[in-house]
Amino acid sequence: MSAVLKRTFFRKAVILSIAGFAFMSNGFSAQEEYRGALAQGMEYMKQRLYDDAIAAFTIGIEDSSQDADAYVYRGYAYAQRGDLERALADYNKALLLNSDYAEAYALRAGIYLFEKDYDNAWYDIHKAESLGYEVPSAFLEELKSMSGREE
Repeated sequence: MSAVLKRTFFRKAVILSIAGFAFMSNGFSAQEEYRGALAQGMEYMKQRLYDDAIAAFTIGIEDSSQDADAYVYRGYAYAQRGDLERALADYNKALLLNSDYAEAYALRAGIYLFEKDYDNAWYDIHKAESLGYEVPSAFLEELKSMSGREE
């Protein structure tokens, strides 16, 4: 077994333990395990441990693949790590699961802006706004400046 595979296996075992899988026989429900994985992922995000956060959110997705939150959180962790392709895929999946997820549109707009896909960035930011998301003025100014458009 390679060192990378061993490290990945060890991380997953630790996260599984933390998320409550090790205590499954004690009556934890799948929903509790899911929430535990997400909570652990958020804790890793606070510490900027993005690989560990991704692993925790992935466990959450395995527990509840129809919940958009874990996809958005993991997408954000991927983006922080610089893996925009995977981040975009997770935001897209979240929006397939919940087409009214304003934050997913806003986060995806940020990727589109970075990739200079201004039409999609404008579409997503308007969609996020229509769903009640308060777009930071600095983001709008950056989008206007980079796209050369006002809307």
